[in-house]
Amino acid sequence: MGVSRTQVVKFIRKGDTGEKGEQGAVLRGPQAWSDCATGYAFQAGGAGEKWQDVVIYGDNYYSCKKSHTKTASNYPGSTTAINNGYWQLGDKIELVATKILMATYALVKNLGVEAIDMKDVNGNILFQAKDGAVTCKTGTFENVTVQGTLKGVTGTFKSLNCVNDSGTVVGEISFDSSGRLWFSGDMYHQGYDSNKGRGYRFYASDVWCRGQFGASERNVLVVNGSYGYYYTKGMSYSGTYVSFTKKTSSNGTGYYVLPMCGTSGDYAGFPVDVVVFNINSSTVYNYELSMYNSQRVLVVNANDDQDNVKIFSNGNLVTWLGGEMAEVIKLANVMRPTPDSKLVGCGLMVGAFRDNNW
Repeated sequence: MGVSRTQVVKFIRKGDTGEKGEQGAVLRGPQAWSDCATGYAFQAGGAGEKWQDVVIYGDNYYSCKKSHTKTASNYPGSTTAINNGYWQLGDKIELVATKILMATYALVKNLGVEAIDMKDVNGNILFQAKDGAVTCKTGTFENVTVQGTLKGVTGTFKSLNCVNDSGTVVGEISFDSSGRLWFSGDMYHQGYDSNKGRGYRFYASDVWCRGQFGASERNVLVVNGSYGYYYTKGMSYSGTYVSFTKKTSSNGTGYYVLPMCGTSGDYAGFPVDVVVFNINSSTVYNYELSMYNSQRVLVVNANDDQDNVKIFSNGNLVTWLGGEMAEVIKLANVMRPTPDSKLVGCGLMVGAFRDNNW
């Protein structure tokens, strides 16, 4: 007769929760051994312990295998540490990766990644290194050396030094506290614009020269009667054609207005220095020189055979005989008595004439 055996079978229903386990230790480190004071309590992550310590010593990473207190003689690799089994040489890659994932600062000597993103609290990318390009939208850079091509959009600077091949400063661009821009060194602005077919231009509201000032050419307007040419590229090149506006004075005298500062197109803003009349006929033409206060121009009748140029000066017509030249200046606001502003040629004063015969 056999022995009766009883087998107990326990059924667990699907969905029953198990007992809650204890929270495991959290990685602490890697931190430098030298940064931990004597008496520091290292933990190995055992039962009831909060930390699993990792230290850096001698360029290696060590994981705490037995909880202990730091002394001067139980550093990783020491006889005391080895005899007591305090430390174990750790896997650098594993520990560094864990450190980065813990979102704390890490000292990484060699790290290979495909992309790095840094975002703000709203998820906007502020820094990105990806696909061989680096994009940075904020930050402060100090003592930066840039080689190659630097593309700038906007920015500020206090001073820029120009250095030669030996590194010697040979020029400087700077701002002073009042916002004035200073150039220390010779400044060149010359060359030829092949797209526009002329030399480069320098535009300025006011130019105050405290030293020598000169020009190899003058700005010239050549008048051929009712039309003329502004030589914006110099007399060696063709001029810009302009048809002059015709008006009638209060006493019925017809005349043409000659702008002494260009009004449109390539001659816009072109200040005239010299007006040359080259009228190849005996027809007499009357003109008004439209000038700014204090502007002056040299007026030349370049046809020695014709006495056919007349210019209004304070309502009176002044004749330029063939071959004659004289300077004209506008001083309407300082003349006494002040001429009537309605007069054609108001404020124009004519200088001494010089007749040239050839």
